[in-house]
Formats: sequence, C-alpha cells, structure tokens
Amino acid sequence: MPIEVTNCSDIAAEDLCAALNLAFSDYVVPLQMDVSAFKDFQVQRGFSAEHSFVARSGNEIAAFWLASAPLKDYGNRCYTLSTGTVPAYRRKGLIKTLFHMVSNACQADGASGLQHEVITTNSGAVAVYEAMGFRRARELLVYKVPAELHSVSVADGFEIRPLPVYDLPAHIEVFEDVQATPQNSRAAIGSQPETTKIMGAFQQDGALIGWGAIYQGGAVAQIAVRKDVRKQGVGTALVGGLARAVDTELLSFMNVDAEATTLTAFLTALGGEEVLRQYEMRLQF
Repeated sequence: MPIEVTNCSDIAAEDLCAALNLAFSDYVVPLQMDVSAFKDFQVQRGFSAEHSFVARSGNEIAAFWLASAPLKDYGNRCYTLSTGTVPAYRRKGLIKTLFHMVSNACQADGASGLQHEVITTNSGAVAVYEAMGFRRARELLVYKVPAELHSVSVADGFEIRPLPVYDLPAHIEVFEDVQATPQNSRAAIGSQPETTKIMGAFQQDGALIGWGAIYQGGAVAQIAVRKDVRKQGVGTALVGGLARAVDTELLSFMNVDAEATTLTAFLTALGGEEVLRQYEMRLQF
C-alpha cells in the first residue's frame, strides 16, 4: 500500500498517541502514555498540527514528526516534540521524508531552524539527524531525586508559598544561569495552570528570592534561586515545597544543562542520581 504524507490537521490525538506508544515500545526508555497525558504533552510542548506531519499506510500511521510553531524565545526555531517510526515501517526513509515536509512548513512560517533532544546513547538516531544537518548544541542531563524532604523546616528569614505564573520574574541573570529547553519554558509552565504547581521563596519583606515549578507527574520544570542568597537553604526548601505540592516520593529534573554546575552539584548533594543524557541538537535553515 502506498505511503501518504500529510500534516496533522485532521489526525486525532488518539491516533497520534497510539503511534507514539508503538514507535517507542522497544526504545531505551519504553513509553506508554494514555491519551489524556498525550494531550497534556501536546499542550505543554507547543504542538502545532500545521507544522507536524505523519506518514500513513492506509489508516495506519507509520511514522510521525511532531513540531511546534516558531518560538521567538529560541531564535525563532521550531521545537520537535517527538519523532518516531513504528517497528514495521523502519528503514524505509520515512523520517527523512517527514523532515523535509516539516522543514518546508516551518520555513514557510518564517522559522530559522529546528531543535530537539536525542538520547546520547542512541547513536543511530544521532547519526541520522547529523546527516540531515543537525548539530549538537549542548548536553542535557536527567536526574532522579528522592523527595525525602517533606518535613524539612524552612530556615529563618524566608518562607515558601505558592506563586502565580504571572508573578514569575523576567528572564534575568540574577536568577537563571542557563536557558531552559522548550518543554520546561515559561510558556510550557503556564500552559497547564490546573496541574502545574509553582512555589516561590520569599523574604520577610516580600521580595522573591527563588522559585520552582513542577508538573503533576513529579517532573521539575525549573528551579531558580537568586545568586546572592544561594547556599542558604533556599533551594532545598523549594525542592521540599515542590515535592509536597504534588505529593510525590521521587522528583525528576529533566533537561538539566550539563554546564550548569551549580545545579548539578546541588542535585547530587540532595542524593540525586543522573539517569540519562541527551544532546540538544539544532539545525539552521
């Protein structure tokens, strides 16, 4: 049966979810996502049906490339949410075909390029993307941290309490050492106000000195402490507040920049373990 390539404007979330689960069923990190979680995944990562494409054989999705619209905060690049080919259709060049379709759609909308993350040990995928013109921009780490912090008392001089997303500080160096990846961006955090919890650390005079955001499943999107008050227990108190906010026993810190040594040392001190490395890969049109 011939392969038909279309964008995702008429593709149901249920069908995309099923294809994604099948494509990643035998990967290093097997994936099984229900439709509700997949819809959250789409919203959080900025899914755009017009910039995303599938290859279909009849009614069956054989491969997909899911992407966002151009993102101003990321050099006007489009972010790849996920790509994959179901096992029965691999080695047929479908991802390369979808790459050209996605690239054309993104360029037509004024995008400067594409970016995404790839597990470093998936050498085959890394080679394929490099052949397309992607280059490694940075290494991103995933940490698992035990949330044994529920009873940790907050040091004198500040308190931890919920922080509305609209009160998050601007992107300023006094708080942030590196830029978060799109899946943990301000837009991602604000996209799911019902389930994403944001906690702030406040001095007694009301000044914000740190904050953190966590998704319902226990993945910490961002954590930031003002540089002049670091190593005073603010970060530890924030992690405890985040753990309590979603009632989890294990926190995941996703896409931690390997060069953010202050953060990696902090996570290690909390008993965190590095469980995965990814490359952030970028393509310039």
